Amino acid sequence: MHFNAAYESLKEAIILDPMNPKYTNVMKGLKCKVEQSRLQKWMKKNSADVKNIEFVNYSEHGRSIHASNPINSGETALFVPHHLMMTVDRAKKLEFGEEMAKRNLESKLKDSNLSFLAVHLLQE
Repeated sequence: MHFNAAYESLKEAIILDPMNPKYTNVMKGLKCKVEQSRLQKWMKKNSADVKNIEFVNYSEHGRSIHASNPINSGETALFVPHHLMMTVDRAKKLEFGEEMAKRNLESKLKDSNLSFLAVHLLQE
C-alpha cells in the first residue's frame, strides 16, 4: 500500500474512532515523518549536504539528528549553506530587524543580538 493511501485510511479510522490512542499515536508519528521529509527535501534543494544524517523522532516534540553512517575524521557530517542559517547579520536586514535598528533598540536592549535572532525566528 502506498504511503498516501495508508495515510488516508488512517485519517478515516481516526474519524470513526477518534479516542483510539493507537490511531492518534500513529498519526502523530506520520506527521513528524512527513515534516522531516519536507525539511530534508528543502535542505537538499537549497544545497545542504544531508547524506550522512537522519532525523529521529523521540516523541511528538522531541527530534534530533543522528549520523546515518560512520563519519570518518575530516569528513563532513552535515553542511548547511550560509544562506540557510539564521544569523544576526541576516536578521538585521529583514523588515523587523531594520525597524528595530531605526528605533535604536540595539542600544536599549541588554543582548540585542539575541533579540535580533529571536525576531528573525518569529518572522520565519
